[in-house]
Amino acid sequence: MARRSRKPLSLGRLILYVIIFAVCGAAAAREVYYALAGDITTGTVTWFGKNTRFASRSSTYWAEYEYFDSQGTRHTGRASTFTLSLDAAIPATTHVGDAVEVQYLRHSPESSRLVPSPAGGLCFGFMALLAAVAFIAELAVRRRRRRPSTGDSPTEP
Repeated sequence: MARRSRKPLSLGRLILYVIIFAVCGAAAAREVYYALAGDITTGTVTWFGKNTRFASRSSTYWAEYEYFDSQGTRHTGRASTFTLSLDAAIPATTHVGDAVEVQYLRHSPESSRLVPSPAGGLCFGFMALLAAVAFIAELAVRRRRRRPSTGDSPTEP
């Protein structure tokens, strides 16, 4: 009886699945958290500026905005044109006095951000789900290959 060689499950692939699941899952969970624990209101841009890095050709713009929470308390926030999170970026064409949609946390109204597109959270959620399914499928295939099936053993007369 020829025995199939056991090919070890690639540790690199499993680590990649876990990293993708962790990063994308955390981003999607943050979006769900803001959706469940946050409120949306309209704010007004109060300051607008430009950051120029020395010896760099790129510039980033920032804007401070003010908004009122459901209790009527005034708060300020800040957004920039470039962000690594899913938070919405402020367009470079923004002017003082422009209206912006602001999302803040009900339990911590001083924590705010501009309302992002829902597509970002959905994409990260889908990628996390895909990584989890691939990880589970890899483990299931490996387990199935380990188990001897009834058709593999020779029958004795």
